[in-house]
Amino acid sequence: MLRLPGIEKIESLLADGEMLTARELADRLGLAPEQRPLLRRRLQKWVAEGSLVMARGRRFGAVRDLGQVVGRLTRLPAGYGFVAPDDPQKKDLFIPAHAQADALHGDLVAAQIVEIQPDGRQAGRILRVVERHSRSLVGLLQRTYSGAALVDPLDSGFGFEVLIPAQKTAGAQSGELVRVEIQRFAEPGQPATGAVVERLGRPDDPGVEVEVLIRKYGLDPAFPSEVIAEVEALPGGIEGWSLEGRTDFRDKIAVTVDGASAKDFDDAICVERRGESTWLHVFIADVDAFVPEGSATDVEALRRGTSVYFPGRAVPMLPERLSCELCSLRPGVPRLTQGVSLEFDGEGRRVATRFHQGVIESRARLTYEQVAALAQGGREALPGVDQDVLAMLERALALAGEMERARARRGAVDFDLPEPEILMDLEGATVGIEARGRNPAHRMIEEFMIAANEAVAEHLLEKREAVLYRVHEKPPLDRLQRLAEALDGLGYSFSCGRKGQIEPARLQQIVAASEGRPEHPLVQRLVLRAMALARYDPACLGHFGLALERYLHFTSPIRRYPDLLVHRALRRVLGGRPGSGGQRAEREARMPELAVECSRLEREAEAAEREAIAWKMAAFMADRLGEEFDGTVVEVAPHGVHVLLGEPYVEGMIPIARLGQEYFRYDAARRRLVGQDSGTVYRLGQPIRVRVDRVDLLRHLVDFAPARLEAAPRPPRAGSRKRPGRGGRRRSPRPKGRRR
Repeated sequence: MLRLPGIEKIESLLADGEMLTARELADRLGLAPEQRPLLRRRLQKWVAEGSLVMARGRRFGAVRDLGQVVGRLTRLPAGYGFVAPDDPQKKDLFIPAHAQADALHGDLVAAQIVEIQPDGRQAGRILRVVERHSRSLVGLLQRTYSGAALVDPLDSGFGFEVLIPAQKTAGAQSGELVRVEIQRFAEPGQPATGAVVERLGRPDDPGVEVEVLIRKYGLDPAFPSEVIAEVEALPGGIEGWSLEGRTDFRDKIAVTVDGASAKDFDDAICVERRGESTWLHVFIADVDAFVPEGSATDVEALRRGTSVYFPGRAVPMLPERLSCELCSLRPGVPRLTQGVSLEFDGEGRRVATRFHQGVIESRARLTYEQVAALAQGGREALPGVDQDVLAMLERALALAGEMERARARRGAVDFDLPEPEILMDLEGATVGIEARGRNPAHRMIEEFMIAANEAVAEHLLEKREAVLYRVHEKPPLDRLQRLAEALDGLGYSFSCGRKGQIEPARLQQIVAASEGRPEHPLVQRLVLRAMALARYDPACLGHFGLALERYLHFTSPIRRYPDLLVHRALRRVLGGRPGSGGQRAEREARMPELAVECSRLEREAEAAEREAIAWKMAAFMADRLGEEFDGTVVEVAPHGVHVLLGEPYVEGMIPIARLGQEYFRYDAARRRLVGQDSGTVYRLGQPIRVRVDRVDLLRHLVDFAPARLEAAPRPPRAGSRKRPGRGGRRRSPRPKGRRR
C-alpha cells in the first residue's frame, strides 16, 4: 500500500495554480479506498494551518501559487471587509468576517488569496498585522463581580472581548459605551487587555451613535492647530486676491440650489438663451486658490479624502472657515470660481465648451424644494424671488429636460430610488424616517453637474494631464446572472449571455419597463445591486452607468479631494503651465496611490454614513416593539426574508425561524422560500404585513415577524427608555446629489 504523501508532494501536484478536489488528488496519487478518508483529514489540517487553501467546490490549492496582498483593511458594518492593496494594479481582496484574525479597521495587513473567481474577483484571509492603524476600539462595557469589566466590541468581526482591570475602567458602569485602548492583544490562553480612555454614553442616548462612529472609523472633527492657523491667516474677501486672468461673471444671474440644511455651497448655475442656442454656465468654488498644494491644509484634506455626513452632523474635509465662508458661494458676496460654459442645441446635445477662472456673485441661495415648486406650480409658488431669477430657472428646467432626454437616448441607467431621511427633534432624537425621492430640481442639478464633469474629463484627457478619473465598470457576470434570476421571478425577461456582455441601455430598458408598476422600486433596487462599485483610477476607463466614455469629478472640491486634484490640473492647462517633464512624471507616479487611497476613504465614509442611518432606524423602531406595519419583500435568502416598510421607511428582516413551525426550502433560482407543508411562499416584491419583533440596537438590526402568526415571547431590550417627543424637527445634512 502506498504511503500517504506529505505537504511537499501535494504542493507539487497543485503547481501553477491548479485546483483539485480530494478525489482528484487521491486518483493522481493512486491511493486505495481505505486511505482516502485519511487524505481528506490531512487536507483539512493543512488548510487550517494555512499550508493549503480550499475554494468553492471543495477544491484545494497551494498557498504559494495564489500569492499574498499587503494593504489597508476596511471593515464594513456587516462584519466583512476589504484589503486595498498597496499595488494599485491589483484588485481589492474580499475578507470574510471569520478570516480577519485580530486585525482592526485601518490596519496594514498581509492577506493570503484563497479564492479567485472567473471574473477576477478575489477572496482571502488575513495572515498577520503589519502595522496597527490604531489600538483602540469601541464597545459595550459590562462589570464583573470582581470590579473588573469586559468590553464587547461593537464590530461583529472581532472574535474577542477585552478585559479591563478594575483600576482602568475610568468609572464606567455596566451598559455604557466606551472607547478602549488595547494594551495587549489576545493570545492563546490569554485574553486581550486594555483600559477605558473615554466614556461615550448609553446606546439609546441621542447623538451617541455619531460619537461612536467618529471613533470607530477614525474620523476627526477637529483640525490640527497648524491648519487652523493657516486658514485664519487667509484674507476675508476677494480683495486680497489678484483677479488677473479671471473673467468677471458678476453680471450673470447665478444661483445656488442645495438642501435646506446645507451650509457649504460649492456650485452655482446660470442658463442663458443666445439665438437658437442655450448656454449653461457652471461655476465651482475655487478651493485651489485657498488651499495651495503641499500646504498643511492640503495634507489634512488628503488624509480625510472626503466629508462625512451623519444625521444632524457633518465631519468636513476642510475647516469651516473655508467650506462655509471663504469658498462657499454665498449670495451677495463676490467669490472666486473655476468653471465651464457649455452650449447646447435644441435637442440637449453639447456643441461647444469654454473653460474659465472667474469671479461671481450669487443672486440667490435656493433650495431643491423651492425650485421644484417652481417647476410644478409656476412663478406663483415663489412670490418672494426676483423675477429675473425665476426666468433663468425656467430656462434651466427646460434645458435639463432636453438633457435628460439626450441621456436616455444614449442609454444611461437612471435610478430614481428614494433614500431614507432621518427627521430629528431639537435634542437629536429620531421622530420620523421618510423616503426622500428626487424632484425636478435634484434632476436638473444632477444633469448640469454630470455635463460639467464630462466636459472637464474630455479636456484633461486631450491634454494628457495626470488626474483621477471616475470609473464605473460593467457589472460582474455572477451579479448579472443573479439579477436575471430575480427579474424572472418578477415576470421580466432578461439575459446577460455567457460572458456578461451587456450595454447600460439594456438595463435601462428593464427599469423603464417597470415604471408605473408596484414592483418598480424593487426592480431599480435589484439592478442597482448588480452594478459594480464606482472608484477612482488614473486611467480613463469610462462610466458604465452614465454611458460615458470619459468622466471624472470636478464639481465638489469643498467635500471631495479628487475634485481638488482636477481643479489644479485644469488651472495648469488654462494657465499654460504644465510644468517640466520631471514634474509631470512625478504627478503621474503619484496618481495610482492617490486613486487607491481616495477610493478607500470614500468607501469608509459611505460605510460610516450607512451605519449611522441603520443605528437611527433601530433606535426609532425600538420604541415600536409589537406594532404592525405594511411592507414589501425586497430580498429572500436562506436565513430569512428582508422587508422594506413604506412608512416609516425602515428595512428589517424576518428570520426564517419566525416564518412558522414548518420547514422552509430556499429556491435559489427563483429567490423564494417555500413552506414544505403548507406551500406558503415568500418571494421578491410580495406585499406583507409585519410586526416589530426584536431590535438589537448595538448591531443596528430590526427583526420582524409576519403579523398573521402568533406572537412569540420577546425578551425586553436592555437599556431601552421610551422618550417623549421634544417638538421641532431637524433634517439630516446631506451633500448635493449622489455618489456616481
